Amino acid sequence: MAGAGLVFDALVTERHLPMLARFAGANPDLAIVIDHAAKPQPGPREGWRAGMRALARDPRIHCKLSGLLTELSPEERRDPLPALQATLADLLDWFGPDRLIWGSDWPVVTLAAPLIDWLALSEDLTAGLSAPERAAIFGGNAARVYGVAP
Repeated sequence: MAGAGLVFDALVTERHLPMLARFAGANPDLAIVIDHAAKPQPGPREGWRAGMRALARDPRIHCKLSGLLTELSPEERRDPLPALQATLADLLDWFGPDRLIWGSDWPVVTLAAPLIDWLALSEDLTAGLSAPERAAIFGGNAARVYGVAP
């Protein structure tokens, strides 16, 4: 994959993070994107936090800011901003705005809310970032990582 200029998109959950770390170590030339931020679940997240923090130490690993809304509990979905702010704060701390990639997760996101709601929520979540940081998350990083023209 690396020789062909491809990117490995890893659709994983917390339990897969140690295996993904071993895979990344065995494939040092391969760019990796963690889909849906490894689907953090409501409740204690120490395993998710430890695994994601460790993976984020590798500068060729990126993380998609997608699939988060459908993982919230029904209670959290009523007002998703607070729950997702904590997740985004962690992801920004670990990956920075230069290694986060916004994704729609359409059509799956519609199980939780219309796509336009997820986009608006994502814009609210990133409102405190600079315009260049937001531009990177909402398209620039994806163009760079996947090697497509913006």
